[in-house]
Amino acid sequence: AEAADLQMLCGNECLMTQKKSGSIHTKQGEPAMQYRRSNIPGGTYFFTVVTHQRAPWLREAWAVTALGDVMRLVRAQRPFETMAMVVMPDHLHCIWRLPVDDADFSTRWMLIKQGVVHRLKGRLGLQTLWQPRFWEHSLRDERDVEQHTHYIHFNPVKIGRASCRE
Repeated sequence: AEAADLQMLCGNECLMTQKKSGSIHTKQGEPAMQYRRSNIPGGTYFFTVVTHQRAPWLREAWAVTALGDVMRLVRAQRPFETMAMVVMPDHLHCIWRLPVDDADFSTRWMLIKQGVVHRLKGRLGLQTLWQPRFWEHSLRDERDVEQHTHYIHFNPVKIGRASCRE
Protein backbone atom coordinates (compact mmCIF):
# COMPACT_ATOMS: atom_id res chain seq x y z
CA ALA A 1 0.00 0.00 0.00
CA GLU A 2 2.85 2.39 0.82
CA ALA A 3 4.42 1.96 -2.63
CA ALA A 4 1.03 2.43 -4.30
CA ASP A 5 0.41 5.59 -2.27
CA LEU A 6 3.83 6.95 -3.24
CA GLN A 7 3.24 6.00 -6.88
CA MET A 8 -0.06 7.91 -6.88
CA LEU A 9 1.57 10.99 -5.39
CA CYS A 10 4.34 10.93 -7.99
CA GLY A 11 2.11 10.11 -10.97
CA ASN A 12 3.71 8.84 -14.18
CA GLU A 13 7.03 10.55 -13.36
CA CYS A 14 7.65 8.60 -10.15
CA LEU A 15 11.37 7.89 -9.80
CA MET A 16 11.25 6.09 -6.45
CA THR A 17 9.08 3.63 -4.60
CA GLN A 18 8.88 2.78 -0.95
CA LYS A 19 9.10 -0.94 -0.11
CA LYS A 20 6.99 -2.54 2.62
CA SER A 21 10.17 -2.66 4.73
CA GLY A 22 10.21 1.15 4.65
CA SER A 23 13.32 1.43 2.48
CA ILE A 24 13.18 3.69 -0.55
CA HIS A 25 14.37 2.42 -3.95
CA THR A 26 14.87 4.00 -7.35
CA LYS A 27 12.75 2.99 -10.34
CA GLN A 28 15.53 0.57 -11.29
CA GLY A 29 15.23 -1.15 -7.89
CA GLU A 30 18.50 0.25 -6.49
CA PRO A 31 18.46 1.57 -2.89
CA ALA A 32 18.11 5.36 -2.86
CA MET A 33 20.75 7.49 -1.16
CA GLN A 34 19.85 8.02 2.50
CA TYR A 35 21.41 11.13 4.07
CA ARG A 36 22.25 11.03 7.75
CA ARG A 37 22.98 14.32 9.46
CA SER A 38 24.69 14.97 12.76
CA ASN A 39 22.33 15.96 15.54
CA ILE A 40 24.40 17.49 18.34
CA PRO A 41 22.74 20.40 20.17
CA GLY A 42 25.29 23.16 20.70
CA GLY A 43 27.60 21.44 18.23
CA THR A 44 30.30 23.00 16.11
CA TYR A 45 30.10 22.14 12.42
CA PHE A 46 32.14 22.61 9.26
CA PHE A 47 30.02 23.15 6.13
CA THR A 48 30.62 23.17 2.41
CA VAL A 49 27.83 24.67 0.32
CA VAL A 50 28.21 24.55 -3.47
CA THR A 51 26.55 26.51 -6.26
CA HIS A 52 24.47 24.64 -8.83
CA GLN A 53 26.75 23.01 -11.41
CA ARG A 54 29.59 24.97 -9.81
CA ALA A 55 28.49 28.17 -11.53
CA PRO A 56 30.89 30.89 -10.28
CA TRP A 57 28.23 33.49 -9.41
CA LEU A 58 29.67 34.04 -5.93
CA ARG A 59 32.58 35.91 -7.57
CA GLU A 60 30.20 38.88 -7.88
CA ALA A 61 30.53 41.29 -4.93
CA TRP A 62 26.78 42.06 -4.95
CA ALA A 63 25.99 38.34 -4.72
CA VAL A 64 28.29 37.95 -1.70
CA THR A 65 26.70 41.03 -0.14
CA ALA A 66 23.26 39.45 -0.61
CA LEU A 67 24.54 36.22 0.97
CA GLY A 68 25.89 38.13 3.97
CA ASP A 69 22.67 40.11 4.39
CA VAL A 70 20.57 36.94 4.31
CA MET A 71 22.89 35.14 6.75
CA ARG A 72 22.52 38.05 9.21
CA LEU A 73 18.71 37.94 8.89
CA VAL A 74 18.63 34.17 9.48
CA ARG A 75 21.06 34.53 12.41
CA ALA A 76 18.71 37.09 14.00
CA GLN A 77 15.83 34.55 13.81
CA ARG A 78 17.82 31.38 14.52
CA PRO A 79 21.08 32.22 16.29
CA PHE A 80 24.42 30.66 15.39
CA GLU A 81 28.02 31.80 15.69
CA THR A 82 30.11 31.98 12.53
CA MET A 83 33.61 31.07 13.69
CA ALA A 84 35.26 31.12 10.24
CA MET A 85 34.10 31.49 6.66
CA VAL A 86 35.43 31.76 3.12
CA VAL A 87 33.39 32.47 0.01
CA MET A 88 34.88 31.14 -3.22
CA PRO A 89 33.48 31.75 -6.74
CA ASP A 90 31.50 28.48 -6.76
CA HIS A 91 31.27 27.35 -3.13
CA LEU A 92 31.70 28.41 0.45
CA HIS A 93 33.10 26.86 3.60
CA CYS A 94 32.21 27.92 7.11
CA ILE A 95 32.31 26.82 10.72
CA TRP A 96 29.25 27.40 12.87
CA ARG A 97 28.63 26.86 16.54
CA LEU A 98 24.95 26.37 17.39
CA PRO A 99 23.19 27.33 20.63
CA VAL A 100 23.35 24.78 23.46
CA ASP A 101 19.76 23.58 22.97
CA ASP A 102 19.74 23.58 19.18
CA ALA A 103 21.03 21.18 16.49
CA ASP A 104 18.95 22.38 13.50
CA PHE A 105 21.48 23.67 11.00
CA SER A 106 19.48 22.26 8.06
CA THR A 107 16.66 24.78 8.50
CA ARG A 108 19.19 27.60 8.72
CA TRP A 109 20.80 26.55 5.42
CA MET A 110 17.38 26.16 3.79
CA LEU A 111 16.44 29.71 4.85
CA ILE A 112 19.78 31.12 3.70
CA LYS A 113 19.60 29.43 0.31
CA GLN A 114 15.96 30.47 -0.20
CA GLY A 115 16.72 34.04 0.91
CA VAL A 116 19.60 34.39 -1.53
CA VAL A 117 17.48 32.96 -4.36
CA HIS A 118 14.69 35.43 -3.53
CA ARG A 119 17.10 38.40 -3.54
CA LEU A 120 18.97 37.41 -6.69
CA LYS A 121 16.07 35.91 -8.67
CA GLY A 122 16.48 36.90 -12.29
CA ARG A 123 19.64 38.94 -11.74
CA LEU A 124 22.05 36.12 -12.58
CA GLY A 125 20.18 34.55 -15.49
CA LEU A 126 20.32 31.13 -13.82
CA GLN A 127 17.36 28.83 -13.12
CA THR A 128 18.95 27.28 -10.04
CA LEU A 129 21.57 28.86 -7.77
CA TRP A 130 22.47 26.13 -5.27
CA GLN A 131 23.14 22.43 -5.25
CA PRO A 132 20.20 20.84 -3.41
CA ARG A 133 22.24 19.65 -0.44
CA PHE A 134 25.33 20.64 1.51
CA TRP A 135 28.13 18.78 3.20
CA GLU A 136 28.57 18.98 6.96
CA HIS A 137 31.10 17.59 9.39
CA SER A 138 30.69 17.68 13.16
CA LEU A 139 33.86 19.06 14.73
CA ARG A 140 34.90 16.92 17.70
CA ASP A 141 37.23 19.18 19.67
CA GLU A 142 39.26 22.39 19.55
CA ARG A 143 42.02 20.71 17.52
CA ASP A 144 39.45 19.74 14.89
CA VAL A 145 38.13 23.33 14.88
CA GLU A 146 41.69 24.64 14.46
CA GLN A 147 42.43 22.28 11.55
CA HIS A 148 39.24 23.21 9.71
CA THR A 149 39.80 26.93 10.37
CA HIS A 150 43.25 26.57 8.82
CA TYR A 151 41.67 24.84 5.81
CA ILE A 152 39.20 27.72 5.42
CA HIS A 153 41.97 30.32 5.60
CA PHE A 154 44.19 28.40 3.17
CA ASN A 155 41.47 27.55 0.60
CA PRO A 156 41.81 30.82 -1.41
CA VAL A 157 45.61 30.39 -1.45
CA LYS A 158 45.27 26.81 -2.69
CA ILE A 159 43.39 27.88 -5.81
CA GLY A 160 45.49 31.02 -6.39
CA ARG A 161 42.96 33.63 -5.30
CA ALA A 162 45.15 34.94 -2.48
CA SER A 163 48.80 34.93 -1.49
CA CYS A 164 50.06 33.13 1.59
CA ARG A 165 50.96 35.45 4.46
CA GLU A 166 52.19 34.15 7.78
